[in-house]
Amino acid sequence: MRAAFQQTRGSTVPAALILVFVLCVTIAVAFELTNGMGRNTQGAGAVESAIAVADGSLDYLYANWRQIVRKSPNQAPTTSEFAGIAAPPSTYFPDVQGWALKKFGVIAVDPLLQPLASNTTAPPKQTGRGPGSYSYLYLASADVEMKLISRSFTQKIRRVFEKKVQSPWNFALFYNDVLEMQPSAPLTLTGWVHSNSDLYTGSSQLTLTDRLTTSGTWNVGYAPGDGQHAGTPTSPNYPANEPPAQEDSYQPFGLDPKLFSKTDGNANNDSFREIAEVPTNDADPLGSQRYYNQAGIKVIINGNSVVIRNQANTVCTASSRGNDLLIYQAINAAIKNPQSFQDAREIATISAWTIDVAPIASSTMAWNNILYVSDQSATTANHKAVRLINGKTLPQAGLTFVTDNALYIQGNWNTGANPPSSASTPDSSHPMDPSYQWRPSAIIADAVTLLSNAWQDNNSTKGLTQRTASNTTVNAALVAGNVPSGSQGTNYSGGGENFVRFLEDWTGKTFTYYGSMMELYASIYATGVWGGPNVYKPAQLKWYFDDNFTLTSPPGNVVMTSYVQQRWFQE
Repeated sequence: MRAAFQQTRGSTVPAALILVFVLCVTIAVAFELTNGMGRNTQGAGAVESAIAVADGSLDYLYANWRQIVRKSPNQAPTTSEFAGIAAPPSTYFPDVQGWALKKFGVIAVDPLLQPLASNTTAPPKQTGRGPGSYSYLYLASADVEMKLISRSFTQKIRRVFEKKVQSPWNFALFYNDVLEMQPSAPLTLTGWVHSNSDLYTGSSQLTLTDRLTTSGTWNVGYAPGDGQHAGTPTSPNYPANEPPAQEDSYQPFGLDPKLFSKTDGNANNDSFREIAEVPTNDADPLGSQRYYNQAGIKVIINGNSVVIRNQANTVCTASSRGNDLLIYQAINAAIKNPQSFQDAREIATISAWTIDVAPIASSTMAWNNILYVSDQSATTANHKAVRLINGKTLPQAGLTFVTDNALYIQGNWNTGANPPSSASTPDSSHPMDPSYQWRPSAIIADAVTLLSNAWQDNNSTKGLTQRTASNTTVNAALVAGNVPSGSQGTNYSGGGENFVRFLEDWTGKTFTYYGSMMELYASIYATGVWGGPNVYKPAQLKWYFDDNFTLTSPPGNVVMTSYVQQRWFQE
């Protein structure tokens, strides 16, 4: 029995040892696996933390870079001008430990993202659509070192910053504010359409043939405050491969809207409307972008006083000599004493200084073809305005006309003689007389109202049946304000389809337009709301973006600037 017992006992001891050994090995493997997984998890988390710190550092760098490059709307700073940008403090990333920023900065680069020969060399222009479109590129870097218990590593993150400059006349329709498009009759828009705010489209009568973008949100519906539209909105028509999309904001004149303030005591930085206003003695953030400062001829009116100045602000009179005398003679022949007519939308009698373009177009004076006119006595109650007549033929180098008053265009503009598009059967493919050469032209005002070729002042107080329009054509870029929806109760702004205002019965008649329309501000003087009775009946609208603007801009120095964070990559 003992022998048998001992044999059995002896055979079980090795088995127990083997079991213990196997358990130890299993525990050791599990521990190592767990430890490895922990290291991998820690490493992955550290990589994510390093990238997060680098991304945050680049965002911080972008904000500072943007502050510097926007100081000069159409120029490009050099690498040396960014040397003073300090790295973000560690308090910006309180949840990340053990990191250090080893490289931080932004440099000017060429189109291949290669550094330039010198830190004081400006980046080269990359030209785009038309001579007024170009970009400058910069390369931003953030290298973040992470220190772990057993090792350290560095994440190298890069981001391309782009300062994009382009002509504002590259857009068929540009709204700095909310853009509404609710046409009640078919309207086709060619060219780019953009809103720097929200976009509301609720009518299938609208057709887009090119891109439609917004910096806010696109809504198939009606804007808040629009009390004119009800019912179920319908989507516009657009290319199948190019639906409305979101895009970065464009900054007119390279100026950030945040720079404007109506409460800081500076009268020169209230809004983008400053481009059409006479500057005060306060600091002027618009500088050379302000049209008054650019104008080759400035006409300032107060009461019955009319003062004509050249670009250097020298007063031009009948006793002037040389070119100043030519300026005086042309403007003195062009400007007519105020004439009165009724504006049914404003429900007011308008006193308008009339500018006859013919003497200006035929003058031999030397100037830059920018004419500024302002009646400084205008108020919301004192309805002073400017009217342009005989604008069929413009000066050879074109004409940019600017006023801070309400403006009326009477008759064809920049067409030569009556073009086929203004005949009894309009031909919108020919907006000019065949013998006429197109001139670059822009009109900037508080608001723009079109008076047709058939307009008669004597009929302005009569009913619509006696204010019958005739076919009329305008070839020009237009910049003006509007009356925003909801600003006066439940009014509708009129939308982009009523950017140009009307006072006649256009039933069966055509308004042919080639150009580029831009809304930048709210009107101050022409504040009558859209949609009142006895104001107008809509025209057939034949609107086209003028491709000529991609090659030749109207006289004047004005740019549209956007600041873009381009592609992101690791080195």
